[in-house]
Amino acid sequence: MSRRREQSKSGKQTEIFCSAQLDQATGGDIKFAQEVLVTFIASFQAELAEMENAAATEDSRSLRYYARMARAGSQTVGASRIAEICLELEKGAPAEEATTMLKKLPNEMELFCSQIRQAGPFRSVAAA
Repeated sequence: MSRRREQSKSGKQTEIFCSAQLDQATGGDIKFAQEVLVTFIASFQAELAEMENAAATEDSRSLRYYARMARAGSQTVGASRIAEICLELEKGAPAEEATTMLKKLPNEMELFCSQIRQAGPFRSVAAA
């Protein structure tokens, strides 16, 4: 499987979707992996909305909390670049930088879903 990589803030290459991470988290059970992905995609959208609201109201505590939630889910499913951005938000990025990072997340999710569509057994998940 081809994996798209981009250079991260630290200068290292980060995968959009690391199928090995998802496989490890689900024990290789494809059906379970599909369920985990569906749950992640739905919960990430809610967490993103909460992070955006927290940033708009300058509630750094809530922003860090929802970033931690999103990071944990992202790491579980192998959404490496999303997890990396969420980690920076969780660490307490300055307000202007946090706003910029939050604006990147919807595109990162679209790229993640695009990668899932290319991963045979997960095509139907990303279309949902």
